[in-house]
Amino acid sequence: MAAISALATSHFTQPILRETQSLLSIISLEEETAASVISKIRQLFKIQGELSFQKLPGGDCNFPILILQNPVTPLAVLKQEKNTQATHNRLYALGAIRASGFDALPLIYDLGDLPFSCIEYLEPDPNPSHSLESMFQLAAKFHAHTKNSPWTEALLGKTIYLYIDYPFETPPTAWEPELFQTEQWKLCIQYVHYFASPEFLEIYEKLPMQIIHGDLTPNNTIICQGKTYLVDLDKVRTDVRLIDFAALCGWSFLDRYLELTESGKLQSFIETHYGVLEEIEYRHFHKIVMLFRCGVLKWSLKELLNGLSSSDTQKIEQFGKMLKGTIQEINAIHKYAPIEFNSHF
Repeated sequence: MAAISALATSHFTQPILRETQSLLSIISLEEETAASVISKIRQLFKIQGELSFQKLPGGDCNFPILILQNPVTPLAVLKQEKNTQATHNRLYALGAIRASGFDALPLIYDLGDLPFSCIEYLEPDPNPSHSLESMFQLAAKFHAHTKNSPWTEALLGKTIYLYIDYPFETPPTAWEPELFQTEQWKLCIQYVHYFASPEFLEIYEKLPMQIIHGDLTPNNTIICQGKTYLVDLDKVRTDVRLIDFAALCGWSFLDRYLELTESGKLQSFIETHYGVLEEIEYRHFHKIVMLFRCGVLKWSLKELLNGLSSSDTQKIEQFGKMLKGTIQEINAIHKYAPIEFNSHF
């Protein structure tokens, strides 16, 4: 109870103090902030009983927290947020998009200036089924509601190309050093350098931009009572529209994407299940898919290095496996959609 003692003489009630202990058991947070969050939730939902909290799977950088009432009824989901104007803009924009008629978003409840978002709980259907067709159709509906949104300028931020900076992380010398001598790895580095170049930046800035989900994969959706909802909305922003396709084609449905590319049917597939893209988007579609994969390459290498420095065997195994898989996938995409590099790459 030491963690709660500082609040014991405050204006918070005993139920809030117990609930604060529950929340602090799964997330690092100032006690006063945790108690304020719980107090706001109790007011918002007019809670009579007590609350408890449970960490949910997902969210590599920002895991969701399930709010339970009495004590096993799901109430809503908490996600920690940065208390910045950019965050408030994103949450307000999502509310406006939902109000405009795009009902495949959960309700987001207003917690004021507290560093959390509170999101409607959606009970997932058992054995959900996703396809590239259904995900492109969902993207089409979302993009139709976000194109020309009055929030477009407010959500402009760091675009994804800035995640591929140069120089790249130095490969570890104590972990499978032979991997970093292969032609497969050298090809990956060529792409990384290309995506950090002024030549690619010029292309990127000419591509159509609008509000996008930013991490559109089946893992970031919930099917509830047969309806698909977009969740994990941390990366919603104004950016190149193709990024949402890249997450699907370069991650969740890579084999299908390669099959459509090899057969020459990708464009007709896009136009059937999404709509017509601009000519410049067709011309550079594969580059943006590869850009997305290089972002994963960079992230997995960074996390592997963190694991090695902290002797975290679980992280080493997880991100070592991801790194190897990403190298193979980049080379597979290159086989079907190669980029001709200039000599300085």
